[in-house]
Amino acid sequence: MKRNKGISLIVLVITIIVMIILATSVVLILSNANTIDKAGIAVDLTNEKQVQNLSAIIWSRNYVDGLRENELVEKVEQDLANNGIHRKDWLMDISNRGIAVSLKDEEVTLGELVTSAKDYGKTINYSANGVSEWKVFYKNEECIYLIASEKLEAKFIPSLPGATVKEVTVNIDGEDKVLGDVYWENETKVPSKAANILNATRWMAEWGEYDSYETNINGRCVSYFLDETYWTNFKNNKDYGEYVIGAIGTPTLEMYAKSWNEKRDAYADEISYEPKLILTNNADVGYSINGEDSLKLSPNDELYIWSTLSGTSTAFASPSGCGKKHLLGISASGNISLGIYYYISYGLRPVICLDSRIPAAKGITTDFII
Repeated sequence: MKRNKGISLIVLVITIIVMIILATSVVLILSNANTIDKAGIAVDLTNEKQVQNLSAIIWSRNYVDGLRENELVEKVEQDLANNGIHRKDWLMDISNRGIAVSLKDEEVTLGELVTSAKDYGKTINYSANGVSEWKVFYKNEECIYLIASEKLEAKFIPSLPGATVKEVTVNIDGEDKVLGDVYWENETKVPSKAANILNATRWMAEWGEYDSYETNINGRCVSYFLDETYWTNFKNNKDYGEYVIGAIGTPTLEMYAKSWNEKRDAYADEISYEPKLILTNNADVGYSINGEDSLKLSPNDELYIWSTLSGTSTAFASPSGCGKKHLLGISASGNISLGIYYYISYGLRPVICLDSRIPAAKGITTDFII
């Protein structure tokens, strides 16, 4: 019996020593990582393994600091950049679940990875202006369109003339987020002239000519969502360069309908995406859809109805055919409504357009990484 107790004591001592060594190693790693902000660590940027090891240290240090996911991604990216590791050269898959970094292989493009409308809704790690997770919205031969996975937080919505941003606190996955709703104050404060609309055709804003915005109150409101000068912070040219084509504040109804209808056709009998969205257009007033003032979408796909929580309704950058004081939007319950007064607040989900030739790869914590 004494011999058994002696063996147990030795095992216990060895275990304690091993734990002390491991703890000391972790402290040293984190201690070294704390110097990353102040001075770069020498690393061979052509050596993928060295870059991956440094990236893991940087991620660990910031994860221990308890940052929220968007803040974690931004801080890790900044620390990597301080050490010469940039998205233009490296594929980065970063989340609160981990980090993966690898050299870009320019032989594979995002356009080749997104093969059909069944890929619409898959996640991608494009990072810009506080938004680090996006979903594939739809594609054509030249472009991939991405939409923010969630409604914008209030602090990331740019100042809009004639409007205020209301803060709406919503608990998402146990975390309170302060989302933003754009509220057009009243008719007298709506600008008498629309903002300059850049590349409107690219965003499928074909509901009417510029003169229609001059006479249509709700058209003047949504023109701000289509004016790229307000949304340049979402382009992130620094990391993605010539592959970033443009950005707008929230999707048009045409874009929404195109994505929905193409995904509906791709799944056919597997999943019932109903109804098909058919738009009719009156240039002086705006849109009607399926001949109805309101209709409910099914199923509850997060690409289109990203949350069923109260306070998560989203506006479209298209005017309603119900009248000159109405906008279009989709509610948390999945109802597309043509009868939203422009002075009722709805939120925004930015859309970006990327050249489909952008280098990409399959992701680990997201579906695709660029």
